[in-house]
Amino acid sequence: MYVGGEGDQIFWRGTQDVTAPWQTLVCRVCARSILQLAIAGDKILAGADEGRLGLSTNLGGDWVRADIPTINPTLKFSTIVFDPNDPLVVYAGSGTNRDPTDGEGLFRSIDGGLSWQSLNTWNAGVGTGTFVQDIAIDRDDSQTIFIATSKGVFQTHDGGRSWASQ
Repeated sequence: MYVGGEGDQIFWRGTQDVTAPWQTLVCRVCARSILQLAIAGDKILAGADEGRLGLSTNLGGDWVRADIPTINPTLKFSTIVFDPNDPLVVYAGSGTNRDPTDGEGLFRSIDGGLSWQSLNTWNAGVGTGTFVQDIAIDRDDSQTIFIATSKGVFQTHDGGRSWASQ
């Protein structure tokens, strides 16, 4: 079990025994606070303040920055999800419900989180200033994705090339 902690810390416990002590990982490439974690195999993506993403390929032993190119200094990651059928595909939602300028909508990586592209040109209602609260990927068909946003729920059946409001 992994949980984001204070500052650049991630706490983890390798057992379900609630009396076992928590261990600490430090993501030195992350910003002041880690807001989201996604784990697939040995890979961890830590989404933080200031548009920062930390990527580890050895369960937190080493970290590299995998930031989304942005000019938004307040970008915050609200949700990160690995494709259940392809660990090289990752989706990251951004924003908060407190300040719409903390978000730039939805992003996708097809190389395990090393580089990112915006998926916001498909609908004027979801983009800069949009809070993406959650991402759900169909386990049987990774091309079907739902996102819950501050502008409503949207669905794609083609991996993000086209979207429909629900």
